[in-house]
Amino acid sequence: MRLLELRLRHFRRFEEAVFSFDPRLNILVGPNEAGKSTLRHAILTALYVNPATTARKREEWRPWGSDVLGTVALEFEVEGRRYELRKDFEQRKALLRDLVHGMTWEGSRAQEHVLRALGLSTEGLFRATAMIEQAEIAALRVGATEIGQRLSRVIEAGPGHAEAGTVIKKLEKDISELEKGLEKWAKAPGVIRRLQDDVGALQAQQQDLQRRLRRLEEQREELKRIAGELDVAARDLRDKDALLLENRDLLAIEARLEPDRAQERQLAARIASIERGLLRLEEIRRELETVQAQGIPDDAALARLHAADGAVQQQRSEVQRQQGELRAATAHLAAVSTEPPTPAWARLLGPGGWTAVVAGMLAILVAVLGSSAPGLAAGGALLFGGGAALLLDRRQQRRREGLRLEREGAVFRVEEIRRSLEGSVASLERGEEALGAAVAAAGGASVEEVTARHAHMRALLEERTALQGQVTALCGTETLDDLRDALGRIRADIAKREAVLTRPEVQAKRLTPLLFQQLEHDVRDLTQTVHRLQARREHLEREAAERAPDYEALNALQEQLTERQELLEAARRRARVYRIARDVLQVARQQTLIPARRLVEERAGEYLSLLTRGAYDRVRIEEPPLRVAVYVPPADQWLEPIEPGLSRGTADQVYLAVRLALVEVLADDQRHPPLLLDDPFGTFDAQRLQAAMTLLRRVSATNQVLLFTCRPEYEPFADRLIAVDQAVVPDVPGPLWQPPPQTH
Repeated sequence: MRLLELRLRHFRRFEEAVFSFDPRLNILVGPNEAGKSTLRHAILTALYVNPATTARKREEWRPWGSDVLGTVALEFEVEGRRYELRKDFEQRKALLRDLVHGMTWEGSRAQEHVLRALGLSTEGLFRATAMIEQAEIAALRVGATEIGQRLSRVIEAGPGHAEAGTVIKKLEKDISELEKGLEKWAKAPGVIRRLQDDVGALQAQQQDLQRRLRRLEEQREELKRIAGELDVAARDLRDKDALLLENRDLLAIEARLEPDRAQERQLAARIASIERGLLRLEEIRRELETVQAQGIPDDAALARLHAADGAVQQQRSEVQRQQGELRAATAHLAAVSTEPPTPAWARLLGPGGWTAVVAGMLAILVAVLGSSAPGLAAGGALLFGGGAALLLDRRQQRRREGLRLEREGAVFRVEEIRRSLEGSVASLERGEEALGAAVAAAGGASVEEVTARHAHMRALLEERTALQGQVTALCGTETLDDLRDALGRIRADIAKREAVLTRPEVQAKRLTPLLFQQLEHDVRDLTQTVHRLQARREHLEREAAERAPDYEALNALQEQLTERQELLEAARRRARVYRIARDVLQVARQQTLIPARRLVEERAGEYLSLLTRGAYDRVRIEEPPLRVAVYVPPADQWLEPIEPGLSRGTADQVYLAVRLALVEVLADDQRHPPLLLDDPFGTFDAQRLQAAMTLLRRVSATNQVLLFTCRPEYEPFADRLIAVDQAVVPDVPGPLWQPPPQTH
């Protein structure tokens, strides 16, 4: 059988993956946790596992993070014909299809065809020969029974073989009837199993009764202990609870003292405030008498006084304003009274101008009459010059007239302001006289003094009103004497409570806050302890009364147990006799296995010679039980391949040769199953590894090899190198393939 392609869907760590194999030597490389073990497990599952099983093993196929089981599809080749095997674990179906002829098989028929093509009929036999787990090359004992049975089927049976087989089967049947159900559960167990169950049940009942007796004695002892502990705990609880109550009373007194002291402080402060208020009211009364004796105008008189004072101030401001205006008008009059001097040429502008005008007109007339152009020009110039002089003279006259008029106005303004100022001064003097008379009538020296005395009186009146309100509010419905009496009573109560707290006998029992807290904790713990001990005592008394053992039933049970134990021992002796007889017959039959063993020994010797480069070439197999020995020339003796007789590497070489020989000999119909190797050469040095891989390449000509590893040193020997962690994911969606409709 040659595996060509493995397709996984929802199988453990693989969601979807496709692995293609070479018919010869395949090296499957990947780091730890890449899925190599899952891939090897998937191949075994495809070859041997029934998808319809209900065993717990189904959980091993469940994909990570999903409740839905997946499918495994394996395409392989046998004698040139290609097949496709699909196992759907969710649907619990198996389907085998012949890709050449289109035939299909389902269920058990499909499994039969697969096993027939594989050549190794059980998973145990495959694991013991064609599959080598990591560091388990020497583990032939795992499948020793199946290897021995297969060896017995590959030889010719000698004389008496059938009769011996019949007797052995009869003995096996008798042994099964006696021992059925000992190794695994059986619906109808054998005699030994039934007797074991009876003995076990009786022993359980006996142990239960004995346990109840021991429990009763333990309960009695525990009741004595609990009674003593309960007395001590109850006494401690009474003492500590009494001390706790006394301290709680003291704390209650202290708790009442604090608000009393606060009330005493508040009441004392209240009385002090009232006394200060009354004292200030008396001072205000005396001050009011003094102020009123000096004379205080009423509000209307004060208003008139302020009005008169305001009028005087306004008149005084008006006089000051008019005085300023008078000074400004006088200064302006002085400024306009001084006329600037007139130059001599300015006085000649009028006569000269007229003279020039007349001369120009005459010159023009003469020039016209005489047709003289220069004369016209000279006459025009004289006219122009005379006109300009007349204009300047006119401007000088108007300016002198303006100064005269302005001077007359300034004189009039000064006189007008002086008359108004005289009237204002007279009015101011009359107002000041009237204001002085009013201030004198008010009993003061000035308006400010009268105003200040009036304001002081109003402030005293307002303060008196406020203090009277405060005193009234502080007194409330009580008088000052009532408040003083209440303060005395509070202070007396405080003194009494403080006297109680300071007594020597009280001080001796008084605890600090930390000790009081610890005492509360102790009382709680003791209370819980007392309740727990009381509940435990009641429970033990009730249990002792309800579950007292029956001594007569115990004696009867002992008799039944003895009888069943005797029957069980007799059945076991009978089974041992049957087993000895069977083993003797089997040993006799095993002597006929020599030809098959010899064939395995010869092939193993050839392989071992290749592996050790001629150092060892003879192997001996002893069965039963299945044991291997190798001839060691330097020692000239047969040794079991184990340390320290042989190195671990040499021992692994021996068992590798034996396994390869067993695969060749034990496969049915000279089939060639694939070899699954899980990094088996960890103990090999470079030389041994070279020899082992050379042998595997030779073996791969007949038996396909799949070697799983995480190390790179195997890669040069591979016909195909497969990276497990880079599995091909199918491009097409949906199922891995569609099964054909035809079945046979």
